[in-house]
Amino acid sequence: MGVNEFSGILPESVANLSLNLGQLLLDKNGITGEFPIGVTNLVNLESLALNGNELTGYIPNDLGKLQFLGLLYLMQNRRIPYWKPTQPKP
Repeated sequence: MGVNEFSGILPESVANLSLNLGQLLLDKNGITGEFPIGVTNLVNLESLALNGNELTGYIPNDLGKLQFLGLLYLMQNRRIPYWKPTQPKP
């Protein structure tokens, strides 16, 4: 679904997509807003392409829990810094 001129915020309901989803390819659209944290619930995701959009915010730490994720494309967004620093637990 890349290069389709989709625009707007990618809703958190993206987490309600099938848990069997292997690829979410939404590159080169007009998606805005913060990085969709619901993506971290897609436990069988192998490829995630959100490059070439207008995303902002931090990459959720839980993205690292997606054990099958082999391809991750996030470049060419407005501003996605690396993982948000977490405070060590006392």
